[in-house]
Amino acid sequence: MEIPDARVNMPTEPPDMIQAYEQHRHQLRSFFRTYAFRKDSVDDLVQEVYVTLMRFPPREALRDPAAYLYKIGWHVVRRANQRARREPETHDPGTLEQLCDQTTNDAGAELAAEQQLVQLLRELPPLYGAVLILNRRDGMDYSQIATRLNISISQVRRYLGLALAHLKKADWNN
Repeated sequence: MEIPDARVNMPTEPPDMIQAYEQHRHQLRSFFRTYAFRKDSVDDLVQEVYVTLMRFPPREALRDPAAYLYKIGWHVVRRANQRARREPETHDPGTLEQLCDQTTNDAGAELAAEQQLVQLLRELPPLYGAVLILNRRDGMDYSQIATRLNISISQVRRYLGLALAHLKKADWNN
């Protein structure tokens, strides 16, 4: 039995990718509006698909040029989202100035709350405070804390619960 050649149904000419891009440009915009973190960069991402397409045209005929465009689009949006996560958010000068003023005013209250927290943690056994800090400040989950402190997950739950109960009893609410 002879195995049929998969290339039989393939077009013989490379597709006109510019035409495919023009046909699917609006769908690509919708795709980027859905998946991009920064919605203001949608037009830039569509343009980046075009530039990538021109730099790396398909080497052979494609069964589905739209799928090729979306594959490029997926890589473009992934790179853009990675960049967006690394870049700090920018604010207009008025907002930034307001945040600085608020931070200056709240600095004294924040320092007092921090000193109160340190005092409350000193009243607890060291492991209780360590579990609380690793969970709340460092964002570690129970299994990560258990591994880090070489204790069981049930001990992590217990220590965290007791530490939080101590803070609640002392009426610390920050």
